[in-house]
Amino acid sequence: MLTSVEKASAILREKLLESGGTAVISLQRGEPCTIMLVDKERAITSDKLNGFRYSYTFLM
Repeated sequence: MLTSVEKASAILREKLLESGGTAVISLQRGEPCTIMLVDKERAITSDKLNGFRYSYTFLM
């Protein structure tokens, strides 16, 4: 069974895949933030993260 964090990551990845791997969201202050899939769709990064990549794995 997936944890809530794994479920959230899976949902985010699927939504990004549906939108071509990139999405723009609004931050709390209203500024735009671009999030994207990287590393063969196995990590997520953002234009606000200064190169940091959040890697994740999925249980199949």
